[in-house]
Amino acid sequence: MYAPITATWILPLFLSLLALLGTALGAPAPLVLPSEVDVKANANATATAKSELESRQYYSEQRLTYYEPGLGACGWESTADQWVVALSVDMYGSGGYCGQSVTINYNGNQQTATVVDECEACPYGGLDLSQGLFGSLAALEVGVIYGNWWFD
Repeated sequence: MYAPITATWILPLFLSLLALLGTALGAPAPLVLPSEVDVKANANATATAKSELESRQYYSEQRLTYYEPGLGACGWESTADQWVVALSVDMYGSGGYCGQSVTINYNGNQQTATVVDECEACPYGGLDLSQGLFGSLAALEVGVIYGNWWFD
């Protein structure tokens, strides 16, 4: 004897066969829209990943200039004799690198400094160095040098 036909087993069977037929015919998978929470989590993960990638980046032959520090975009007062730098506006973003240590290498002379400001005239990857820091790498009269740097 055969089992009576009921909706409890026909519907799952029908849906399984329909899915199998769609796959066999090359039908695309159903579109699943992400929730707002998923979108925000993905945006945060992307920003974090970019920040982590930048922080491991080696910036080669970048434009290095000097400036006279004062109250920087990070909210800290700095002086010309402190080893501090300003990042380009694009890198500075919302200030996530404030207080981050960087190492700068120019002609074999390596110095470590702290991010305290943003530089509107600097190209992406370029740095504005405090006068004292720049002077430890080259004469101030030179004005612009090209060196390497990275986040520590």
